[in-house]
Amino acid sequence: MRKTTAKIFSPFHLHTPVGRYRAPGFPAYCVLETAALLLLLGADILSPFFYKEFIDRVLLNGELDRLFPICALMLGLFAARYAVRLIKLKTEMKYEFSVQAEIRGRLFDSYAGYSVPDREGEYLKLYDEYARKLSEGFRKYRMEPLSCALTVLVLGIISICIDLQLFLISILAIAASFTINHICAERIHGNSEGYRRVKAENDSWILSLLQNLSGIRGLGRADELTDRYGRLEEAVFSSYARERKILCGVSVLQDFNYRFLLEMVLYFYGGYLILNDRLLLGTFMAFLSYYKKIYRNVKLLGDRKIACKKEAPWLESVTEAAEKAAEPEAKKTPGKMESIHEAVGEELHICGDYYPYGKEENIFHLSVEDVRIKKGSRIAVVGESGCGKTSFAKLICGLYERCGCFYVEKEPYFFDLSVMDNLLLVDEDREKAKRYLRLCFSPEEIEELKMLRADKKIGEGGCRLSGGQRERLNMVRVLLKSPSLIVWDEATAQMDAEVEKKMYEMIRAELPESTHIFISHKKEVLAYVDEVICAENGRVRMGGSCR
Repeated sequence: MRKTTAKIFSPFHLHTPVGRYRAPGFPAYCVLETAALLLLLGADILSPFFYKEFIDRVLLNGELDRLFPICALMLGLFAARYAVRLIKLKTEMKYEFSVQAEIRGRLFDSYAGYSVPDREGEYLKLYDEYARKLSEGFRKYRMEPLSCALTVLVLGIISICIDLQLFLISILAIAASFTINHICAERIHGNSEGYRRVKAENDSWILSLLQNLSGIRGLGRADELTDRYGRLEEAVFSSYARERKILCGVSVLQDFNYRFLLEMVLYFYGGYLILNDRLLLGTFMAFLSYYKKIYRNVKLLGDRKIACKKEAPWLESVTEAAEKAAEPEAKKTPGKMESIHEAVGEELHICGDYYPYGKEENIFHLSVEDVRIKKGSRIAVVGESGCGKTSFAKLICGLYERCGCFYVEKEPYFFDLSVMDNLLLVDEDREKAKRYLRLCFSPEEIEELKMLRADKKIGEGGCRLSGGQRERLNMVRVLLKSPSLIVWDEATAQMDAEVEKKMYEMIRAELPESTHIFISHKKEVLAYVDEVICAENGRVRMGGSCR
């Protein structure tokens, strides 16, 4: 029984690291979230009580023996708050990853993962949008530090005038804040660079995977691919989790710095000055008011530094992509995989040895002897079964990268949707799809199959259509895609000669500038081509005699 494209991806979510990050069910998740919020609320309620004990017992009554236990309890409270936040964060990430894995699993089980139309243009739009947002953000980040620095300068002068000693002591909290933010910014930058690299590798691999479902199905290596998917997903999620933990830790450290180093030290020293009649209570409260504003602006400066460090690798990648797009394309060396992507130019040049299944396996390899295909030409690839024709076709399209290529396979796959819905996966232009349907099917066939009705399904794999109808429907896909290079791999095997001739003439008229490569056992196909490529025992060459 033929394995379908959708089924081959059903184990994807089983190979992802959900076992390691397995989340509780939704009700349990809500209970854990509520418990964490209640614990954090309890910590917030206890904090003022410790301040009250500190002021009443230590400052006013002079019970210095209570200073150590109160400080120890406050440190324990901060540690407990950090632990609760980490547990809450871990639960959130587990649930988030579990949901994402489930969504991806459903994506690969459904038709949504089949077609990725105009992905290159889509990514260029995303790059432009992301670059615009980043530039706006960095303009804001350039203005805010100026206003923050001015605020700190003015309020600092006022605080010095109120009490120099208090201000000098409070500098400790500022120094601690800058140190915390600096360490965090450097760690965030390194993690963000790693996350960007892993994420880009994962996205690139997933994109190439979705664009080449039929080739992957033919290779029959789904288990290996799903394992790799799981490893990439785990790397992405681990990097993302590390970033969240760093930010969570910084939040707690800043809270500790403000609540303990700032308030406790200032309250202790300020209370000492007040008790010795060296400072008025109103003056002390005014100083605290000013200093809290100073600290808030200093912290904002640190937060902006962290944000800039976090976004810098992404901005650099966008800049590199823009510069690369602006540079003229370098001359590619024949014999390497890159040479197959010159199809968008005036000539496609391929030569060298290629290992479709990996060099280490050495099961089969192609030896291509200086094959040149001009843009807009029609080429026939002929030869006996098993000589390497299909492998050569996959080499041309590229199993892992494509640029304007369309591989028309022997057994086109369709989903259990209507004809129109299957076509809209390739191009969302409904009117264009109707026009091409009328070119490939007679009015009687369209009426009989009710092809233009959205609720008429054609069965899994298009089983309700005949073989010839599936092949013609696949031609409609080709027309909708309008690729620059089309490889026809026995794509008309089930059509009679008259229909085949009509289809080829129609394709030639609709796509006059496209390059066509026909792989066929039929001699009739030679009537539609300009040149012949012969394949024999893994050797591919231009022209010559073919047995």
